[in-house]
Amino acid sequence: MVAIGWADVGNLTGSPDLAQILDAVRAKYQFVERESVASYARQLFDFRSTMTPGDLVLLLRRSSPDVAAGHVNGDYQYSRQLPGGYRHIRPVRWAVHDIPRSLIELELRSVPSLLMVHQLDADVDLTRIDELVTKNIRLPATNAATVPEDAGELTPIAHLRANLSYARSLATAGNTLGTLKPQSFDVNDVFRAAWVQAVAGLDHWVRQELRARLRALAEQVGGRKPRRFAELEISLDQVQRVLRDEMSFADAVDEYVTKARGHLAYQQPDRIRDAFSLVTDTANFWNRVATVLRERTDEDKPADGKEVQARLADIVHRRNKIAHEYDEVPNEPGRKRDIDGAAVMRVIDWIDQLCGAILVVVDQDRTGRDLP
Repeated sequence: MVAIGWADVGNLTGSPDLAQILDAVRAKYQFVERESVASYARQLFDFRSTMTPGDLVLLLRRSSPDVAAGHVNGDYQYSRQLPGGYRHIRPVRWAVHDIPRSLIELELRSVPSLLMVHQLDADVDLTRIDELVTKNIRLPATNAATVPEDAGELTPIAHLRANLSYARSLATAGNTLGTLKPQSFDVNDVFRAAWVQAVAGLDHWVRQELRARLRALAEQVGGRKPRRFAELEISLDQVQRVLRDEMSFADAVDEYVTKARGHLAYQQPDRIRDAFSLVTDTANFWNRVATVLRERTDEDKPADGKEVQARLADIVHRRNKIAHEYDEVPNEPGRKRDIDGAAVMRVIDWIDQLCGAILVVVDQDRTGRDLP
């Protein structure tokens, strides 16, 4: 079987419609932001009513690079017997428990980081996954981490997913190599490389997201713009080139970002907040990010923005120790800190969720905080 939480909503056996489920969620989660309430209701509806017997189910696990897969073989059920607040159940006939995520990363690229229940898009080809499940054939992995030729058309978040896919592939490779017990090198260095890659993916994403949003603001005629965006300075040379139609105003802003901020690393919490202050209101930024993570993730729920910042700072600190100090234990030359695939996978998934939460906060400012 597969089970999900939201225990306070109660038994949904007699509530097959989205409107009924939305009413139940609103009644029980009165202090949750409206957008989160809508997300809860949609996920519960998909779990309760959209899923049908015979549907393929994929279970992604936070601490493992492997994916479990099977097929729904029963209707919705409700039970108080499960631990941990899990109440809503769908019977599942699990076929395999150890599909390496790297084999199907391309199909999973569209899965949002903040959803616990997600229906794959209709254009996702499930042929390869069906082969893995029904015939237990280990098909070659698609090179999901490689950015395609039309990479310029990818959104910043798509680039992030590609980079994090590569990090997961490294973690999977480390687990596989560990079973072979090689003597010529330290397998844990593969996990360290995955850790560094995940932080690099975060840095690259912030940089791309900032450039894309600055260009969009520059191309926008009229409308409210953030104070720090209005204070950006471009050179007289750029002004003249704009007046001569040699470049657009958006190009001038993009050139400014490349020259003035291209050398900066967007990893530490203060630097990330500063970057997004150019394109949005960042008052109470990290507390709002913490609220999204708390309301829309199923584990490691942060108490406040300080906790989110502390965790990110710890991850970046470890990255720096790996990159600059060989990850050595202080005062013990030659001995490295412990690391394993499970820890790295948790870091990769948390960075994925963090970026998703930041997007929610930034987009709330763009469309209005009080979302339906």
